[in-house]
Amino acid sequence: MQELIFSTFKETFREPMFLLLLACSGLYFALGDPIEAMFMLAAVLFVIAMTAWQEWRTGRAMQALRDLAAPHARVLRNGTVIKILASEVQVGDTLLLESGDRISADAILVAGSVATDESLLTGESVPIDKKPVEQDPVLSSLASNLLQDNISKVFASTFVVRGNGRALVLSTGKDTAIGKVAGTLMSLEEQPSLMQRSLRRLVRIIGTLAIFFAIVEVLLNVYVDQRSWLESSLSGLTLAMAMLPEEIPVIWTVFLALGAWRISKHQVLTRRASAVESLGAITYLAVDKTGTLTENKMALVHVGNQSTQFAIISGASNKAAMPLEMESVLFHAVRASSTSPVDPMEKALLLHIPASMATDASEKIQVPTHECAFSAEFPAMAMAYTDENPETLTWSCKGAPEAIFELCRLSEVQRPVWNAEIQRMAQLGWRVLAVASATGKNTGDPLLRLNTQNGAWPRKVTDLNFKLIGLIAFADPPRKEVADSLKQCHEAGIKTVMLTGDHPMTAMAIANQVGLSKTNRILLGKELDEMDDMALSSVILDIDIFARLQPHHKLRLIQLLKDQGQVIAMTGDGVNDAPALKAADVGIAMGKRGCDLARETAALVLLDDQFQKIVTAIAQGRQIFDNIGKASRFIVAVHIPILLMVLVPSVFGFPAMVFPAHIVVFEMLIDPACSVVFESEPPATDLMRRPPRNKETSPFEFGNLGFGLVQGFGVFFCSLLGAAFLFWQTQDWMDIENLVFISLCSNVLLLTYFSRARTDAWNVNPLWLYLTGTMLVALSTIYATPLFRSLAGLQPLSPLVFTVAVLTLLAAAGWLNFIRRITKAQLFPERFR
Repeated sequence: MQELIFSTFKETFREPMFLLLLACSGLYFALGDPIEAMFMLAAVLFVIAMTAWQEWRTGRAMQALRDLAAPHARVLRNGTVIKILASEVQVGDTLLLESGDRISADAILVAGSVATDESLLTGESVPIDKKPVEQDPVLSSLASNLLQDNISKVFASTFVVRGNGRALVLSTGKDTAIGKVAGTLMSLEEQPSLMQRSLRRLVRIIGTLAIFFAIVEVLLNVYVDQRSWLESSLSGLTLAMAMLPEEIPVIWTVFLALGAWRISKHQVLTRRASAVESLGAITYLAVDKTGTLTENKMALVHVGNQSTQFAIISGASNKAAMPLEMESVLFHAVRASSTSPVDPMEKALLLHIPASMATDASEKIQVPTHECAFSAEFPAMAMAYTDENPETLTWSCKGAPEAIFELCRLSEVQRPVWNAEIQRMAQLGWRVLAVASATGKNTGDPLLRLNTQNGAWPRKVTDLNFKLIGLIAFADPPRKEVADSLKQCHEAGIKTVMLTGDHPMTAMAIANQVGLSKTNRILLGKELDEMDDMALSSVILDIDIFARLQPHHKLRLIQLLKDQGQVIAMTGDGVNDAPALKAADVGIAMGKRGCDLARETAALVLLDDQFQKIVTAIAQGRQIFDNIGKASRFIVAVHIPILLMVLVPSVFGFPAMVFPAHIVVFEMLIDPACSVVFESEPPATDLMRRPPRNKETSPFEFGNLGFGLVQGFGVFFCSLLGAAFLFWQTQDWMDIENLVFISLCSNVLLLTYFSRARTDAWNVNPLWLYLTGTMLVALSTIYATPLFRSLAGLQPLSPLVFTVAVLTLLAAAGWLNFIRRITKAQLFPERFR
């Protein structure tokens, strides 16, 4: 709370409106009017209160987002695996590390094998292999020197890019390597977005005009009206207060912060404010298949080879009827899987160990002697076991059929037979893996790991005589909501495509089931490699499905699409997706199955992995942009009549009709209108039936603000005509001031309504009704209380003034509705809703 109070006062003293109010208070004291001076000081307290409320409201939303985005760690405590905040990790904890994790503390690897990206510390982008301390007797005996030797040490804020293991925490927080040099590792500030640049330009222009017109106002009062410098300065300050666009920075900060918070309520975490701005401009949505379009709940449904087929119905294997050769396929598939599986297919496999082999398998799959890991370069995984003969290794391997075919050196005669079977299963939407086995001599080599330079398996493994023994297929049904979500994307003018590493026929089957594919055109990763950028750019927008892709393919596609002016959103969950997620305008990571690196690279995180939430986030982004546009033109429109009512009397030698106290009352209405009414404005009825907005469009450009100018000038002339009529009838300048005050207060409500409902049918935001009620109570209090009435320089309302005020209000409403009808008739370009 103390920090909030301190920051509030600090920010308030930077506010131009605060300084102007203080200056007005000082001038009233100098003019011998202490009551007005005290009123101005009370207005200062109002500004402080409003600033504090805005900061608290914004800060609460941002803290909620920070809590959601806080990194977590899995630790082993008292024999139990628990997930905690990274900030809660303690020295002595055992971290459990997996590919994609961000490491939470400096630690020593005590088991397993990992490679880490330490570019944050070293600037070197090549992953560094880490060796467990227990595997090196020299390191084990030199525990005191471990801090100097990085072969087993992993560092906080770096990422695991490959492998898994356990690490003993040595230091946390400021005691880590990254903590000690934190001052030199501060990230560069984000470059201002187009909307931010437009906002700053607008504020500079209006601020400059405010200073210019304030000086003109002072000079007119001194040299034309022969007023004193003190009175003239007060008039100039009033003009400056009328012109200052103090609400514009507020709507930018509050709308984006609260917008991101509202999006988080739909289980979508916004990691960067710029993503909220980009959401409404998305034209191209690139999504993965598994887990995004499908449920990511793999069920083993088929085991087969060239001669025998065995179906597993509803995920329950009829083990008694399974042919022996099918048991062999399953056995080797299980043995080629991780002992602690994370992948849904491997989890499904472990549910189907053949009964006749269950006892042996459960023992043998626990302790592979050698291992060759899955990689993007060679999408297969192999494990070696000694079995009964310790001098012989039995290798089990599973992976993408193309990779296994290469490993088994299938002839051109054999491949078509197997491919026909694979295509048959893929057309059903099944994901197909091939299974192979081999035997080799046990040379006693240390654990075989992936080559860190090119991802290739060791030559001694690829030279083995692997034999293809069968195929296994998994069913991953599409998510129920995906078809409707894709239809919404199509209606919103967003092209949705599939980027997958899966078999093209499997991808096509799923695409047809959910209604994604419109052209049935597929482009494979190997075909991308054969095309130059010009050739690929000429066809890229006509393709719905990209299959058998590697990570570098995704990155290339994203970059080419951006070069064509597309605004790209892309989903991803793995370490290898991080470059493409970062390159996309809006990278979207999976919160449940995604790795830490993907989540921290992406701009959005789907906390529940639901595809529908992407569409929801896009709709929210469009709504936020709409509401900023509405609030922006309202600010322009509402300040025009206030400004002119201050400036025009001075130009023509009439007494002032607007005073600083009036400005304070107007601001009490304008501020909540901007930050509450417009921020909570419901979406337009056609929100997701419009094409995406141009990414170069800003709510602070003339195309939008010009509409506010037209509204404001019309409202001013209605008020001016009312004042002229009243002056013709009574020649009482106090009546004129009463009329102008009531008219300008009413204009705030009128402009709030007509700025929010530019093209929609007549509708009412409940908060607008609360604002109306507040204004009526405020005006009644001012006119019913002699002190307040005196402070505002007003007198009791006469029936004539009240009648003219009502007529002026009706005339202004007629003008605003006329402008809205012109907009509906498209006489004005409809760029902002």
